[in-house]
Amino acid sequence: MKRLTLLSLTLAALTAFSSLASADTSGWSPNTRVRHGVRSGQLTRAETMRLRMGRLQIRRLERMAWADGRLTRREALMLQRAKQAQSRAIFRLKHNGRYA
Repeated sequence: MKRLTLLSLTLAALTAFSSLASADTSGWSPNTRVRHGVRSGQLTRAETMRLRMGRLQIRRLERMAWADGRLTRREALMLQRAKQAQSRAIFRLKHNGRYA
């Protein structure tokens, strides 16, 4: 009985942590989406640089959020919103009708 309880608690904790760690559920990583947009000609050089700067900003935010060794709900929400905004920017720039 104790083993079953411990196993279920461990499984629940891992599931909760993994959902916090990966906010990107689109199936494609942002890097892959940008790379595909460059290859297909859907993204211009300026658009690509803007998206790369956004990606660097998100990485900077992640480093700051994890600087104290833990991620609070507020920080996780901030990171999730930043990643969602970046995802929307990728979509918007890939589908704006400009070609490289």
